[in-house]
Amino acid sequence: MSYAPHNLPQLINESHEDFYAATNAVAKEIGWPALMTFAYELLKNPASKTLWPTAIEIITVGSEQKKALPKDLYEFIARIYFCADQCSEMESVEIDEQIWAFVSTWLGLPYTSDWSPYNDPEVSNRMARMQCENH
Repeated sequence: MSYAPHNLPQLINESHEDFYAATNAVAKEIGWPALMTFAYELLKNPASKTLWPTAIEIITVGSEQKKALPKDLYEFIARIYFCADQCSEMESVEIDEQIWAFVSTWLGLPYTSDWSPYNDPEVSNRMARMQCENH
């Protein structure tokens, strides 16, 4: 199976379990670094906005693959939150909790932490820059 933007709609329409299995199958074929890079590139492209929720789901599935994360982790985290904020279908407590679960792990934060992307200058400054770039 080749993995390209035109393959994503089939994943979008499947149940979460099938999405998880399909994402892992693709990662097994092309490797987590390539798949995470692909998802990250989707998030960086405003023309791919309809695919941002799927890209974030891919990142969620692969979030434990630390070797697959981009070098600038704060830029990556800012991009995830920035894109999630731009998508009405991502406005839910469940989505916030999913993102928080892997971001807190990446940053080594305790579950009880009051960390917020809006209060962390490493992340909030990048999110502000992204906002300016999109206007």
